[in-house]
Amino acid sequence: MVSHTIGFLLYDDVEEQDFIGPLEVFNTACDIAKKNSDPTLGRMMLMSVSGADITTTSGMSVSVECTLAHAPRLDVLFIPGGPGICSTIHNIELLQEIAGIASECLWIASTGTGVFLLSAAGLTGNKKLATHRSARHEFTEPGLTGECIAQTHYIRDSNLLTSIGATAGIDMCLWLTGQLYSIPLALAAQRALNHQRLPGILAFV
Repeated sequence: MVSHTIGFLLYDDVEEQDFIGPLEVFNTACDIAKKNSDPTLGRMMLMSVSGADITTTSGMSVSVECTLAHAPRLDVLFIPGGPGICSTIHNIELLQEIAGIASECLWIASTGTGVFLLSAAGLTGNKKLATHRSARHEFTEPGLTGECIAQTHYIRDSNLLTSIGATAGIDMCLWLTGQLYSIPLALAAQRALNHQRLPGILAFV
């Protein structure tokens, strides 16, 4: 199987459930691939805005490897949600870095309010999007573009994947595992995670 690098951009006051579940999907898939003698499945990277370790909404400290700017070439850029997203959407340098890196990615993904940062970086124009239901009405801020769809689990629009939150992010990443690698591997990861729902309630738009 082809190896992919998947980067998670974290920040202080990120919602840990928005990235831990998706991260576990990819880690589980990698573990299964290794057991099947395919050790080059992929690499997961945790990055932060400053390069410093971050603190989640629950106070958990998370170590990161580097800043987004110093990351190797990413195949997937993943941005989780959380109240700390408000401190990132006006960081012009960060937005430019996200836009530049996203232009070279196979996929760009978010959970919950992570889509706000993608929109601020100019990646959601004319796209249909998903975000946390409690934040959907806020997606009318000046400069935020795209259409947030109600009553959806996660949405694919071109190479942009957005989900409403943590559990939906797990489903989304199971589907993405099938796209990056294979459907049998995604199903094996689903079984390993004891995740009972099908790996995809997907709105193709």
